[in-house]
Amino acid sequence: MTAQTALNRELIHVCRVIRITPLNLALAGEIGFTDHDCDLTIDSLVYKAKGTFEPTSAELSSNLTVDSSQLRAVFTDDSIDADLIARGFYDGATITISLVDWHDPPTDIEGVDAIVITKGDLGNVSVTNMGYELEARSIETKLNKSTSKLVQPFCPYALGDSDCTVDLAGGGFEGITATVTAVTARNEFTITAIATTRPYNYGIIEFTSGANNGVQREILNLDTGTFVVKMFESFPDTITIGDTVTITAGCDKTTNGTTGCGFYSNIVNFGGFPQGGNWMPGKDYLYSNPIDHA
Repeated sequence: MTAQTALNRELIHVCRVIRITPLNLALAGEIGFTDHDCDLTIDSLVYKAKGTFEPTSAELSSNLTVDSSQLRAVFTDDSIDADLIARGFYDGATITISLVDWHDPPTDIEGVDAIVITKGDLGNVSVTNMGYELEARSIETKLNKSTSKLVQPFCPYALGDSDCTVDLAGGGFEGITATVTAVTARNEFTITAIATTRPYNYGIIEFTSGANNGVQREILNLDTGTFVVKMFESFPDTITIGDTVTITAGCDKTTNGTTGCGFYSNIVNFGGFPQGGNWMPGKDYLYSNPIDHA
């Protein structure tokens, strides 16, 4: 029976189901919740019903404005791990909220037998001691993103992407291995010596063992004399001496020859417009009087 047919009955048999699908299923599994009073199994996924979530607000529209829904949940079940949320494994996950007939569940919560309330990306996630709040952003959110190129002094490309074109693997700029030798804090520790001929600031460091295995952070500063590494953001779990990491070199998005695009001999693909030279004239030049060359 379809959810729409169930809504037309005098005795309603409908409930809400929520499916969260992470970008990388190898790091975090797909999870499901329902506001029904017992678990539902749809397409091999068990939708848990232990009072684990509560819709707190919803904003839906028929035009192209962004829809959003707020969900509040409590960690009463091991189907979702607060640590995985803190690690960022559910960042950008796809979230689908549908109405289904619990008396005769459909085979797909996006099929003709269900009513899709909203589908989009997982937005802001707030974690507290008692639970968490999830924001479901509709697919129209992508229409709010700027897709045109901005005139700015810094390069907008990510090091090694299709616009940058730097070969990180072939140039030996990624997969640089090291071991933690001393720990100051979750965002500062010392590693074994690595090559000092590469720029590491604004690069990526990822743990390959220990409690933070698989977690990445952006490097604020890597001192190539003491090999002390500082991150912009702390790692979620305790760092232990002996933990192993891999490092990818960074770029400060300038034309600098030691820390930026110039180091990689990639000025031809630089995407910014720095002031000076023939890149981008300053305001004084734009506001100046025309020159008569006659």
